[in-house]
Amino acid sequence: MSFGGGSSGGNSVQNTGVQPYAPAEPALNQIISESGNLYNQGVAASGYVAPTQQTLTGLAQQETMAGAANQQLAATLGGQYLNPFLSPLLQKTASDIATNVNSQFSAAGRTPGSPMSQQQITSQVAQAALPLAFGEYGQERNRQLSIAANAPTLTQTGAQLENLTRHLGGAQIWCKDVSAINGDAHKAYHATVNALICKESGKRYIAGDTGAGMFGKNLAMAAKKMNLKCKIFMGTKDISRQAPNVKFMRDAGAEVVPVDSGSKTLVDAVSECMRHYVSNCDNTHLAVGSAIGCNIFLKICAWSTSQISKELKKQLIEEFGEIPKLKLINVIGGGSSALGFWNEFIDYDKKHVELIGVEAKYAAPLSTNAKVAILHGAAQYCLTDKEGQIAETHSLSAGLDYPGSSPLHGLLKDSGRARYTNASDKEALAAFKLITKLEDIRPSLEPAHAWSECIRLAPKLKKSDVLVVNNCGKGYKDKKIYIEQLGYYPR
Repeated sequence: MSFGGGSSGGNSVQNTGVQPYAPAEPALNQIISESGNLYNQGVAASGYVAPTQQTLTGLAQQETMAGAANQQLAATLGGQYLNPFLSPLLQKTASDIATNVNSQFSAAGRTPGSPMSQQQITSQVAQAALPLAFGEYGQERNRQLSIAANAPTLTQTGAQLENLTRHLGGAQIWCKDVSAINGDAHKAYHATVNALICKESGKRYIAGDTGAGMFGKNLAMAAKKMNLKCKIFMGTKDISRQAPNVKFMRDAGAEVVPVDSGSKTLVDAVSECMRHYVSNCDNTHLAVGSAIGCNIFLKICAWSTSQISKELKKQLIEEFGEIPKLKLINVIGGGSSALGFWNEFIDYDKKHVELIGVEAKYAAPLSTNAKVAILHGAAQYCLTDKEGQIAETHSLSAGLDYPGSSPLHGLLKDSGRARYTNASDKEALAAFKLITKLEDIRPSLEPAHAWSECIRLAPKLKKSDVLVVNNCGKGYKDKKIYIEQLGYYPR
């Protein structure tokens, strides 16, 4: 048993040779210094190298993208977004958000305009975007999500995974089975809110990126429900390995735009989607698929997925009578599911509630010695090559095959509030085998990485300790990969 999640339920893009992202290496040392100071690393740690022409061209495109984001922000603050529960939140933090978007991109680089302004913004993110209190708007938000995504109630509880707990010994193991919601993943919350924003803003087109296909699937479903035209940008490598979700998107009426540039994975899909948005921002809403990009996009994402931890907190109190000593384990790609899973527990002491993020071994900027770089318009920990360019990654999991991570996770890492580790493809596959043998759970490759850390950690802990794993996606989308790697997929 587990904590429930609810009821079950194009044309090719040519490679232009110019990437709309680059590491933190604009021409001015001042900008580099500010990027390094953002994470208290200094200039040397920021990985400065002389900028290439590709970098400078990419930075210019980022500035255009930032302008488009600023237009969207201005429309929101000007009252053109009529969403009944989102607008008050944005109005409440309007000056902080506006300061961030205006100063995030300086004239010569794509990093915050001054360390002081960024300190104000990171403080605002910590106080408003992570431990968000919805107040009187919470009921309306939950009602909208319940209608659009069949979101679960806050009273559904379950029991610990007794077979796995007994097999491993040590800590009690629990599962927050977010894959049980209508949409099969946490992306249902994020996609629903983005579609609501698009509809209430009067735009008819919505564009999003996807790697594992879960955000694309849910965005297509939400767009169809709200009578919106939907484009999903997806790398051709991911289209091949996530075929079930691609079929669902197309069946739901979305146009799947294959991206055949670069590594042909999520990082390139995000780039092409942002290019499309820059050219069409007057009639198109950009739904960024994870908690990445400019402040406004990652805020919408983190706020949307926080439904997960609001449920979990209430469920834990109902089960234990209090919040017990916890370790919350979540997979990390861009970082959206973890931010939703951890949201309500950020302000707890880390000795009481430990936050553990698990990356893919060869796409692990948070758990390795990655440097601060600029990717898709935001300073973040990012994998780079010896020349300072964005590095290619590898993971069997399409959702984790990304060289960066949410700036919010950079904040949690540097503050010491969250701990980050990684798991290999082999370890994730072994975790899938054990979990599916002992429990009625079929995780996708993404949460299989989190289960790997749970299996490693549980035997070392006391029986009074509680581990909760966010099972944030169903495994059917990876059935082909599981069969290729393991020789079977459990019934």
